[in-house]
Amino acid sequence: MVATNADGSMNFSIPCANLAAFRSWLFAMVDRAEVLSPPFVRDHVIAALREMVEAKS
Repeated sequence: MVATNADGSMNFSIPCANLAAFRSWLFAMVDRAEVLSPPFVRDHVIAALREMVEAKS
């Protein structure tokens, strides 16, 4: 664990060598997790979410 925030949420540093595996792990947390950095991983996750929304349309 890296930090506990005043609202009770926590920030973690998670090593990531495989973006596809990380994305699957992250999505299993539904709305209880957010990628804050690095920007390229956050952008990758956002793009994957947008693709899923577009596929549903």
